Amino acid sequence: MYFFEVEWAVPLQKAPIMVLMAGNEEEFGLNSHWIILVNVINRFFVYLDPWYKSDQNYIRHISIVDFRRYYTGIAL
Repeated sequence: MYFFEVEWAVPLQKAPIMVLMAGNEEEFGLNSHWIILVNVINRFFVYLDPWYKSDQNYIRHISIVDFRRYYTGIAL
């Protein structure tokens, strides 16, 4: 898996990044799941999850530590 925190902050200022997550069944389901990273604040990624509706805490957060644990290495 390739992930350097400093390389993600600048691109996120210009456009969201879609990433494939896996390994946390409660958060990402039995298989892998795509989320949309929209910002990084204080070592937490802010992301949108298509499984949630706008009235259901649609904007989510994940720490850099947890992101590294569940990120599959695939991003668009």
